[in-house]
This record gives sequence, C-alpha cells and structure tokens, in this order.
Amino acid sequence: MDKLKKYKLIPLIGVVCFPEMPVSCELRREATKKSIMEAYQKGEQVVFVTQTKSQLSGDIMSGINPIGCLSTIFDVQENGKVFQVQGDGTKRVKIEGIAVGEKFLTCYTNK
Repeated sequence: MDKLKKYKLIPLIGVVCFPEMPVSCELRREATKKSIMEAYQKGEQVVFVTQTKSQLSGDIMSGINPIGCLSTIFDVQENGKVFQVQGDGTKRVKIEGIAVGEKFLTCYTNK
C-alpha cells in the first residue's frame, strides 16, 4: 500500500487547477495567505482544490472537490488585502483525508 503524503490544502473559489497548467489566483483569507507564504518561503508544494460550497464548515471534505492538484508556487505578490499567487500544477491527487487541529488546512493525498 502506498504511503500518504501531507500537504497544505488551499481551497479556491471559482478557480480550477490542472496538471501542467499555470494557475493564477487571488487569496483573501488570512489563514490561507499565511499558509501560502510559509509554503512559498520553504519551497513546499501545496494542493489547490476547488471549493464547492460558499462556506467551509467543520466537515471540510463535504465542501471541496476530492480531487486536487499538487502545485508549485513560483510567485506571491501582496496587493492591499489580497495575495496574488502564481503557480504551476504538477499532478492530480486524490484527497484521502484532512488533518484536524493543524496550524493550516492540511490534507493527506495518495502521493
């Protein structure tokens, strides 16, 4: 059985990310901005996922698409209260679970 990998999870509203495709998005949530900045500064990949509900509740899995895109962030610009993020989708991943009690939204994927 393959081991699960852990990544920061970035839910996106109105944006879909695919492998081998550049992604450009704006982030407004403070926790998401902090998560992106930490990943960017450490050179970590993140999982971008489409948010399917307008608000995320305690059951985050019910508010996101279970298939996300492992992505590399190559630029973050702060424009007022909005972060503009540029990245590249690397590969498609299935979200197997969400980590509870973490500093940021994190997920476990099939690789």
